[in-house]
Amino acid sequence: MLNCKSNSEQKELKNQKEKADSLPYGICLFLLLSNCLGFTEAIASPSKESHAPAKIDAKLTDKRKNELGKTIKIYRLRTWVQGLAEISFEKDKVKLENVDKGIILLFKAPQWKAQMYSPSAGLYYETSAAKWMPEDVKTIATFRPSDPQTLVPGTAIDTTLMNTPCKLYSLKAREQQKVGKDARTWQMLLLKEGKLWTIAKGQFPKEVTAAVCRYLGTPQIDGLPLQLTATNFGGTPKEEVNLLKVLDRKVRADFFDVPPGLKKAKNIRDLAGQTANDAEVFEIMR
Repeated sequence: MLNCKSNSEQKELKNQKEKADSLPYGICLFLLLSNCLGFTEAIASPSKESHAPAKIDAKLTDKRKNELGKTIKIYRLRTWVQGLAEISFEKDKVKLENVDKGIILLFKAPQWKAQMYSPSAGLYYETSAAKWMPEDVKTIATFRPSDPQTLVPGTAIDTTLMNTPCKLYSLKAREQQKVGKDARTWQMLLLKEGKLWTIAKGQFPKEVTAAVCRYLGTPQIDGLPLQLTATNFGGTPKEEVNLLKVLDRKVRADFFDVPPGLKKAKNIRDLAGQTANDAEVFEIMR
């Protein structure tokens, strides 16, 4: 058979053959499979259908987030006894979180027991609300010249505090001290009167509100304390409890539950933050 191809054509075919022979076997196989499966085309122009699962997953994720919990009111306080704290509640539960010490106090119907726990320590302690008394409250009350918890609530008026409807109680000392101009310094430090703002009047059992008041160092009242100002005979007011902010926070469904996996403490002193530290003792004695 005669070879009809020109010399230039034969030379081109020879060059293509040499290039093909020079390619590694793996590359040739990859190009072959890619061409058969349409892989390169899929990369160059991905189909719209490929994004559909991601959109569905995003919708499911948003739905799960919505099902995790609901938005509740958080009342952030700065307290002289406990530092930074946050109070939150619903009709059948109360939660008080000591942000500075990492301690949480919880009360829930129907038993309304005092459940105190520390996630960082992995411990919890439980007792009746009536018997519950933290060690740091005992320590501070002992050293103070006059304890705000001894002030007696008088008349109350309806008012608002940071757009929150609440009760404002006037407070007076149990026994009026006769303090004159020649009074000693310690007598001038005795508390004469005060003002107490509270919420949730009549919503919770008496032993529950009394336990919360003990923890925050306020007079016992029917309600949850938001702010307390106490004034001594020297005319100096002191912010014992100060409402810093009212927050709308979305929380998990288990926000008012004791976390699982915590070990039960033998007594309340086993939980962290139940003894006054050096800074607190210095402030007390100052």
